[in-house]
Amino acid sequence: MRLVSAAVPSLTVLALAPFGCERMKTVAPPPLPATSAVVAARDVLPVAASSSASGVAEVRVRHCPEGRPPPLSGERHLTVGGRTRTFLVDYPPREASLEAEEPMPLVLAFHGWGGNPEQLERTTRLASKITARGWIAVRPLGVEKSFNAGSCCGWASKVGVDDVELARKIVAAVEAEACVDGRRVYTTGFSNGGFLAHRLACEASDLFAAIASVSGTFGIPSCTPKRAVPVLQVHGLRDAVVHFDGTPKDGWSSVATVLSTWRKIDGCGDEAPTTVYEHGNVTCTRESGCAPGSEIVLCRDAKAGHTWPGGPTSKGAYGSQDLDATSYVLDFFARHELPRVEP
Repeated sequence: MRLVSAAVPSLTVLALAPFGCERMKTVAPPPLPATSAVVAARDVLPVAASSSASGVAEVRVRHCPEGRPPPLSGERHLTVGGRTRTFLVDYPPREASLEAEEPMPLVLAFHGWGGNPEQLERTTRLASKITARGWIAVRPLGVEKSFNAGSCCGWASKVGVDDVELARKIVAAVEAEACVDGRRVYTTGFSNGGFLAHRLACEASDLFAAIASVSGTFGIPSCTPKRAVPVLQVHGLRDAVVHFDGTPKDGWSSVATVLSTWRKIDGCGDEAPTTVYEHGNVTCTRESGCAPGSEIVLCRDAKAGHTWPGGPTSKGAYGSQDLDATSYVLDFFARHELPRVEP
């Protein structure tokens, strides 16, 4: 796989070669200590560095609207490109009153093609685990149950729905009614939603501090983030829908392309990745030598198919309970916030 890069002031532009033509190079991870078969990511991976030098300004501010009524969980609507769009917002219990004004992290979670917010919750428990941490969870509904992540997927991709603008408007709407930490806004998704998470990292890196994709790769031909972005990729080796080695006829990249693209963007070195989690059929590795504040982790499940590992319905021949993907994703987010930059 060949990556062609072009230098643009304050911008990294990576043009991707045709998708799915190369298998990921096999890297033998270092052995784990004999005393631990499972290593929790939070115990192994350091908190990402961020600048705290004087004379720096935050990329985004913390939003705590004054005189607001207590925001309530429930369904919301807004207009994007002439379409009425729907999303569900879930607040943690403490947000039922105005006593606590601590800015809260916000997570946008996108369902797969043909799914919906309720189905996403049944298979991942994302909203319940996000709010249990005192964070805000948002679950958008796709147009005809699909999101436009480039070549993926469905009606939204066919008619060019602007789901990047949708994400921006959702964040602004939640900031208008709740106390949001603007430097700790994240996005994740499954399948089509995972494709969109990558697109948002490429096209809205000023908004999202980190992203996580489960069973979704690149559906776009190039990636132009304004900064290095922390990325977590979770993928089953037996995925027969979004193949680990890519699906060129659909324009869906391989996981190898995902890693090589983000390695280039995040300035990672050539050292072998480090194993940070291993249990059953799952191995998670972290890329080495990446830019300060960035992090790239791949969790490969040798048994899993097109599924959310650790989810209530991830069982059977191609299911997996060897990784609690929801908790792992949220632990990954907790390590990252938008960097400070020179004014």
